[in-house]
Amino acid sequence: MFTTENDSLHQLILDTPPRTMANFLIMRVVQRAFELIDLGPRQSCIAFVIDKMGQAALRIFVRNFFKKENIKLGKELVESIIKAYLKMFENSSWLVQKTKDSAISKIKKMNYIVGYPDEFEAPGALDQLYDELVDVSPSDSFYLVNRKIMGFNFKRNMDDSARRIIFSATTLLAYNAFYYHNSNAFG
Repeated sequence: MFTTENDSLHQLILDTPPRTMANFLIMRVVQRAFELIDLGPRQSCIAFVIDKMGQAALRIFVRNFFKKENIKLGKELVESIIKAYLKMFENSSWLVQKTKDSAISKIKKMNYIVGYPDEFEAPGALDQLYDELVDVSPSDSFYLVNRKIMGFNFKRNMDDSARRIIFSATTLLAYNAFYYHNSNAFG
């Protein structure tokens, strides 16, 4: 079932270190478990904050609930998967050389983020990102705060588009990789 005519996928699985396979299977179990969790009535408030201020919400979540060593292990897992894909393409006998070279080049240029972008780890980096949003006051109405945040996000998204940075707040708690074709990145 998982083999090709020349057993290349089967061989890839055999060549994958047992720890990498175990990590992948554990990740799938955790992913399935999180699909069963109901956040209850607070979910709409949580979803609103994540949608409007995703990077700030993710920073708080990662800082408080992620262990640094697990982020390191996650990065190692991604790197081992990338190596496995490179090996698979390099050893492929059925791909045209041009397609093989293109796939290998694309994989080598690919970006990925595990946990949180490293550039926001420095003290004050996240504050600097939200510097332009300082005109929010506790006396502002929900409508006014929402309008200010929407304006801020529009400007930031335009800046990010110009720099070709993709950050999707909707995938913050996903145990999966989402590929963004235009920027050749996983998010």
